[in-house]
Amino acid sequence: KVVHRIQHLTKLEKENFLKNPKAALSEALEGQIDEIQLESIFSDRVLGIGEWSAKVIPWMQIPPNDWIPSHNLPDVPRGIDIAGKRIELITEDIEKLLLAVEKGQQAGLKTINFNGTQIPVTDNTKSALRALLPLKPSIKTPLNGSTMPEVVATNSVMLVKENLESVEFSVLRVPRKVVPLETGIPNIVRSQPKPHQIEALNWLYSHYRVGSRGVLLADDMGLGKTFQSLMFFAWLRTGIENKELPEKPLLIVAPTGLLKNWEAEIETHLAQDLGNLQRVYGQELQRMRTGNALNVQKLKNAGLVLTTYDTLTRYQTSFSAVNFTAVIFDEMQKLKNPGIKNYTAASSLNCDFWIGMTGTPVENRLADLWAITDILQPGLLGSIKEFSNRYEKVMIDGGELAMQRLQELQDGLIRPANNSPAFMLRRMKHDELPGLPLKHVHEHKLNMPHEQSSVYSDVINQLRSADKRKGAVLDALHKLRACSLHPDYKKQKEYFNDDAFINDSARLKLCFTILDKIAVKKEKALIFVEYNEWHSPDFLRNIIRVRYKLKELPMIINGQVDSGARQARVNKFQSETGIFDVMLLSPRAGGVGLTLTAANHVIHLTRWWNPAVEDQATDRIYRIGQKSDVHVHYLLAIHPEFPDKCFDYNLNNLLTKRRELSRKVLIAPTDNSETLDGLISQTFDFENYSHSSLDESYQLSGQEYEEFIFNRLNKHSRLYGYIVRRTPKSWDGGADLIVESLDGNIVAIIQCKHVSNQDKTNEFGKDLERAFKNYQCDRYCSVKKIGISNATKLTSVDKTWRDYSKDNVCLYGQDGLKPELIFKILD
Repeated sequence: KVVHRIQHLTKLEKENFLKNPKAALSEALEGQIDEIQLESIFSDRVLGIGEWSAKVIPWMQIPPNDWIPSHNLPDVPRGIDIAGKRIELITEDIEKLLLAVEKGQQAGLKTINFNGTQIPVTDNTKSALRALLPLKPSIKTPLNGSTMPEVVATNSVMLVKENLESVEFSVLRVPRKVVPLETGIPNIVRSQPKPHQIEALNWLYSHYRVGSRGVLLADDMGLGKTFQSLMFFAWLRTGIENKELPEKPLLIVAPTGLLKNWEAEIETHLAQDLGNLQRVYGQELQRMRTGNALNVQKLKNAGLVLTTYDTLTRYQTSFSAVNFTAVIFDEMQKLKNPGIKNYTAASSLNCDFWIGMTGTPVENRLADLWAITDILQPGLLGSIKEFSNRYEKVMIDGGELAMQRLQELQDGLIRPANNSPAFMLRRMKHDELPGLPLKHVHEHKLNMPHEQSSVYSDVINQLRSADKRKGAVLDALHKLRACSLHPDYKKQKEYFNDDAFINDSARLKLCFTILDKIAVKKEKALIFVEYNEWHSPDFLRNIIRVRYKLKELPMIINGQVDSGARQARVNKFQSETGIFDVMLLSPRAGGVGLTLTAANHVIHLTRWWNPAVEDQATDRIYRIGQKSDVHVHYLLAIHPEFPDKCFDYNLNNLLTKRRELSRKVLIAPTDNSETLDGLISQTFDFENYSHSSLDESYQLSGQEYEEFIFNRLNKHSRLYGYIVRRTPKSWDGGADLIVESLDGNIVAIIQCKHVSNQDKTNEFGKDLERAFKNYQCDRYCSVKKIGISNATKLTSVDKTWRDYSKDNVCLYGQDGLKPELIFKILD
């Protein structure tokens, strides 16, 4: 009656109702409906319905966990994320943009156009920008260019309480009064669970009973997270059928390509379904639509609803009108960005119990974990601002403090607390599946053939004869990566036969030597290679078909294969036994959600920066259901002239170290010597090139000299108990580098001055005195002010400045190429 009455009111009155329908109904129905009944109608996190307002989230990227980015890292990359669009900003841009937003607020604008991007004019934006600025006095930077307002197109979305700046919404555990009476494995489960899966089921039972809102099931790939969660859903369904729980649907949200797999798993593991199945994706979606919304009554009448993240986002106002018994978010890392619509859509669901599932709770930044947790158990990790300040910033520098904070974070998630089970359950295959066949890891090394080593050497020589600014260096690294696969990796030349093409590549020769042995044994293999050209019918697939006389081309799975074809190829590959076969996959598209245990060999023809991506790929075959020993093959093309300096050798060492460390913690803290800079310096031998003498140092640019100083200092800093940071390039406040103790106190500020010949000099005393004030060094005891230069003599001004205080230090001439002397001075 209340809604019917409001339908006949003015547009403004309708809008006011929609902004907070819960409050309006509560007032209109006072004395007729109690608070508990209202809670069952509306999600307690939802504020109402309104226009979409892009969230602005600050980000400071830890050195890359994914493959090499499109730029080098002279500073820690930073910027803002607007509705999923990442915008990298230098400090000067941050200051300009902050000033523009402040002016926009004064003018009453909703957005401003900044360098072609629409920026929301909100307090949220200002706070995000301020979080990116270094510690220094405010700088009034004149704004160049226009700030013409331009309204961003909007549409109706659910408005929810957010935990960005501060905790607006948190959930306490209150034991549930009504739970299913059954305590063991539900009767409708027909597969026999393994011990670790029973443990997971009991963990879910415990959380439900103690009143948790949600949990994170973060088991290693291949431990059966799907089966574990389905057993729990079967338990809830049994409770519904026994009238122990109210009749409300269950919900599974997953990437499109995995929904068919969920249906197959239900059929495999359960003796009966989970109630009336309602597919809200694909062709079935069309039958669910009523205008621009979904048929909410059909959703409410379902026993189980299957949908995608995209559909949930597009029809969030329809989904939020349904009260669900429980939800499963499969591959929940899809919700790692709190600034985009799918995050808000997921948060707005009205659901009693939430399960997040992912084998990779951290992909690119530690805040991925915060975002997932804040949907499942809001408030557990505080606001994202608090979380980033405490955990992410120390990750940038690594060291002892980063390890301590990581351990603190991990312990808080995986250990029981306050008589409640641990929020996150994370087990690894090697711990939980002693009966799983053995996994053998093989590192195959082979010297590059002449053609390949020549192309590799040409790249090195071209770089040495060119400038070594970030574009040239990174471009050279990409070329080395490609030619380490094959000197003609796009196959642009004509070859007499397939063997001629193979014999030009060390990796391909290794690959086919391995495949020859697999073919004899009539076993199957997966080959992971990222270059799309290699998946085409006339490339590697055809070479394999011809060489082994296969009836058909090997199947592929990559980002261009839709979900239906993907599952059909998996089924075919799995069903054909006793024959030799190969499947080609891209690491990203083929690295999750697939079971390909018919193969027992994985060949990594190309490597990824993040070892977790490689491990996900390997886990397509090393998982429950595998009957044979698994063999993982890493192929290394070694340059004969510098075997321990070439790209494959260095990358393999880097990945091995990161893999070992990541097994101990959720994400390995950054060690700058093992990031992109480390790979570049090792591969190109930069430390020994162009920096060994003063004469050679004059050939550098000022930026390259500063980069050299930083790399030298950073290499030695941990040994002496210090952290070296770069300052922003565009406004450094008088210092190029900052040296801190491990507890975060500034112990030295450094200014680098480069000269192009021995007759030139530069003054740095004035800059350092200015930096001393700008960085508020008077808060610390005895901060050293250090000038470093390759000039052979000091100016009279700098001599006077040096002699003025024991805390003023000059390194110049040959000492200007040995900045590690600083640590002896600091000690």
